[in-house]
Amino acid sequence: MCIECARKLQNAYDFKSTCVNIEKKILPLFISKENIKLNEDSSKQNMKVELRDGYEDKICRFCMKVTESGHYTILQGKEHISILDVVQKCIPELQLSDTEETVTCEVCLISLQSILSFLTDCLNVGEKNKKYG
Repeated sequence: MCIECARKLQNAYDFKSTCVNIEKKILPLFISKENIKLNEDSSKQNMKVELRDGYEDKICRFCMKVTESGHYTILQGKEHISILDVVQKCIPELQLSDTEETVTCEVCLISLQSILSFLTDCLNVGEKNKKYG
């Protein structure tokens, strides 16, 4: 494995580890409700999440950091299917359907896009290897 691929793989692993650790923290919220609103329910679990009054801040589903208005993406619709597929395949421990809306901050979105790109590259190389035996 080349150094660049090793770095990308390590970044993907680090991101997944962060997501899984956060999932363990918010799991009690999912047990008590069918769907949760992270910006309302996370404070009940003593997660030290502070939202500013009067702002449209959201909480990133992946890192649980407050994301200011205009600096987040709601992962829904056709344009985000590939990213949601990556999450389902690479981080199956996350139960995205348990939150009312899956919001991601810019940093986590970039991480998810990088993972998607890396997986696509790996699959393409795998196909080339099959072709040439």
